[in-house]
Amino acid sequence: MGQISDALDRNGVNGFDETNVTNDWGRILLEAAGTAAVAGATGGNIGAATGSYVAGNILASATINAVAKWAVEQTNGDAKSATAITNIVENIIASASGTAAGGAIGGGSGALNGVAISSSVEQYNFVQFIPFVVEAMAYIYAAVQVGKLLK
Repeated sequence: MGQISDALDRNGVNGFDETNVTNDWGRILLEAAGTAAVAGATGGNIGAATGSYVAGNILASATINAVAKWAVEQTNGDAKSATAITNIVENIIASASGTAAGGAIGGGSGALNGVAISSSVEQYNFVQFIPFVVEAMAYIYAAVQVGKLLK
């Protein structure tokens, strides 16, 4: 489903570009359907799998800019270190929300599946996107620092 979402994004279809949660709705729906199909075909809990996927993806999408900004500030503008920190924090956010959603819907096994699903989705969906967000935040950070020097 991710490759289909990527192709739709490359062809200019709205809702598949991952820039923020409001521009990610098509990807979330399509990939949630794929997650539900895999869970159903393998005898898993469809509700827990889908809920985990949606929760992890929405929270990761909603927090990526703030997390990247914070990571850049913590590393004094070092984009490489900030990218690593952003990846770690975003995975924790996605995993925690997926665990909570999966656990609420499917109990203990739903929580375990939820952490696996949401962590994997965060790693796949955001691995190429996070460096761009961090670079943008690093440029903003540098500009702010130069502005402070000029005052």
